[in-house]
Amino acid sequence: MNEVDRMANGKMITIPCLVSSGMFSTERQVVVQLSNGQEIDALVDHRSVIVEGKLEPGKSVPGRVSVAVVHFDKKTKTALVDLPQGSFSKGPRI
Repeated sequence: MNEVDRMANGKMITIPCLVSSGMFSTERQVVVQLSNGQEIDALVDHRSVIVEGKLEPGKSVPGRVSVAVVHFDKKTKTALVDLPQGSFSKGPRI
């Protein structure tokens, strides 16, 4: 089984995002940009995020958020994924 086939079987991966502090110390706000340019905001547990820098109040830094791959389209090379918690506008599946 190759990497693409394994991705479609619930594999956990990380995807790029912008990260900022949430209201609580264990919470992070993430902004994920979709392939169509739309941005999705979500509040997730800090353990689901890798931050590439130092978080400062009111500022966003690059990072990665863990997601579960639901489906990978080999033709378009796009994936349907589940966020750790639901987004504000679309729920957990993006």
